[in-house]
Amino acid sequence: GEMDGIQAARELAAISDVNIVFMSAYDRSRLGIGDSFPNMIEYLIKPVHADDIARVLQALKAQLNVDTAAEET
Repeated sequence: GEMDGIQAARELAAISDVNIVFMSAYDRSRLGIGDSFPNMIEYLIKPVHADDIARVLQALKAQLNVDTAAEET
């Protein structure tokens, strides 16, 4: 059957440590997405601007650098 993006994100989080960024026109409380949603690193409300995406990408890059450095030690 069909699934929405929230259910797809839940299923991905259950089998992977992939980072999840939501983009929606709705406030996350309306969709039932709390701070503890698995692997969620950001929830952006539309309209999303380039600086929003740049901020998320910088945070991901910093996280990857920290993770990589920890693995090398």
